[in-house]
Amino acid sequence: MLKFRTCDFDFIEHIPPSSNALQRKIGNILKCSTDCTANVANIDKSTGKYQIILQGTLCEDTPVLH
Repeated sequence: MLKFRTCDFDFIEHIPPSSNALQRKIGNILKCSTDCTANVANIDKSTGKYQIILQGTLCEDTPVLH
């Protein structure tokens, strides 16, 4: 089973853009969370740039490490 640790949030901020590692970590967050929501904060239709805010709760069996 995938485990997502809270210390992985720090790692996400330093992963190169558009990397496989970033895609895996974001996927792990979603798979290890309950009550997930995604809100579109911004979208620029002329450039295609967007900002999405993910919010959820890590599953109880996911270790919470600081």
